Amino acid sequence: MTPTDILAKNLRRAATGELKEAEHRFLLLEEWAALCLQKLSAKKKSFSPSALLAELRSTVSAQRAALEEEKPVQSGDLAPLFSQLTLTDYAVFCRALAASLVKDEAHRRVLERKTAAGNTVCYVRTAQAERAFSLFAQNRPDARVFYISNAEEGFSAVDGDRADFCIMPYETADGVRMLQVERLAERYDLHVSALLSVVDSATEERILFALYSKAAQPFVRADAYRAELTLAGGEELLAFSGQLLSVFPYMGCALSRFSCAPDAHGRLRARFSLERGEYGALWLFLSLYCEAAAKLDVFPVLA
Repeated sequence: MTPTDILAKNLRRAATGELKEAEHRFLLLEEWAALCLQKLSAKKKSFSPSALLAELRSTVSAQRAALEEEKPVQSGDLAPLFSQLTLTDYAVFCRALAASLVKDEAHRRVLERKTAAGNTVCYVRTAQAERAFSLFAQNRPDARVFYISNAEEGFSAVDGDRADFCIMPYETADGVRMLQVERLAERYDLHVSALLSVVDSATEERILFALYSKAAQPFVRADAYRAELTLAGGEELLAFSGQLLSVFPYMGCALSRFSCAPDAHGRLRARFSLERGEYGALWLFLSLYCEAAAKLDVFPVLA
């Protein structure tokens, strides 16, 4: 056997060993998620999303404290798991926990999609915006419209509860985002409820409008939905964004676009566009393990 053959054989052994170790670690993370759910179910009550997060934080902290004090726990195999937890571990844990929550009747609704209510829509009247509204009206035949003269007037109307939604340009046919509109949406803390894809009759190009509302919709299981994740913070956000990019695959998330730039307040703002993923798991991950200010919009694309 040549030195090259020996090296190749050793590399295969190492890869096999690492794979088995990773599989074992993932099984332990699934066991940890099952234990968390078991402790939640023992309380025999349904939780709101905020109450569920509080209970999960309490459960996780109690388990770690018990392990640090070497108290007996349900499985002795879990003890070494907590010595070096990584972001990848947390992502796998949240995916397993989300899958368990979906199967549990008492907690399933926590990860179900919440639909924004109301039927009053405002937008700047253009031929393309009218087509975008017609897509929305297919699902809301009782929708009522009033027209505005600019984006800020529309966002102000939603913020002041004079409209439930406003329709605004979101992306050109070339894939260029409307940054001024996005910044206004951030200032008014509005969320994307849907994307409306229309064809410009003059150019025959497809452009996107966004349906903005006050309602956040982070609790989604459907893979057919897209998501927009925005993080805000200081210089440390760059390092965290790099780490986050590495864990998306463990939650089934496909990244289509990433950008990071200063906002109007001098903070860094990182934006991730996701085309599919376990968004319920991502919401749990952000809620439990993300220290940066995070906003997750999950929405369908209507065409």
